[in-house]
Formats: sequence, structure tokens, C-alpha cells
Amino acid sequence: VLGVIVAFAMIDPDRYVDIYFLFPVKVKYLVWFLVVADLLAAFSGQQNRIANFAHLGGMLTGWLYLKQDWRLGTVGRKVRARAARQKMATNTRRAEKQQQTRDEQMAEVNRILEKINREGMDSLTQDELRTLREASRH
Repeated sequence: VLGVIVAFAMIDPDRYVDIYFLFPVKVKYLVWFLVVADLLAAFSGQQNRIANFAHLGGMLTGWLYLKQDWRLGTVGRKVRARAARQKMATNTRRAEKQQQTRDEQMAEVNRILEKINREGMDSLTQDELRTLREASRH
């Protein structure tokens, strides 16, 4: 299990995991905590009926397996391709949302400008003035 956790941390180290559904922690920090905790427990001299060296061996095995497989390219190529697709999809969604926000803002600015043309500057509310100021900054 710890080998799988280490492999997961190698593939996506900045992914957050929730500890007890309460504390979000980046998986790379969780792995380092587990390594340190197992090392301290292994060398503490107390008999706690936990095979800490087996935990460490599992972590090392997961790390070595993924490192070797990553170099060969079978897993690494797939993971990098999937990450690139996800990043591209995220960037596309972000760009679409920004464009939609810009379009909505321009529609609001056009409505305000038409109001100024009909009724004059004195007819604008504070929100409309704020909207014009924000739009002029962009």
C-alpha cells in the first residue's frame, strides 16, 4: 500500500488528500511524513508489533518500480500525456469562462453607455460607475 502511495506521490505530488476528511495535505508531504514516522518508529527500540522496515521496503519498491518503468516510458508517457490533456482542457475551460465574463462585462458596459447617451452621466448609479471604472482598467 505504501508503495502505491509513493508512486501516486511521484506521479502527482501536488495533489491534495484529506486526512480524516478534515485536513487537506499535499501527497508529497504525506509521503515524507510517513517515511520519517516509520524511520523513527523503526529505530526507537520499542516493540510495537508494526513491521516498519516492511513499510519502508514497500515505499522503496514502489519508488524503484515507478522510476524504472518511468524511464522505459510505458507509464511515464501515458501519465504525461494524460496530464497534458487535463491541463489543456482546464486551460480551455478557463479561457472560455474568461471570454464569457468579458462578453458579459462588455454587454453591461454597452448598456451603461446607452443609458449615458439617453439620460446623461448624472443618471448612473454607484454600481454602474464602478462597473465603468473596472472596465476601463481592463
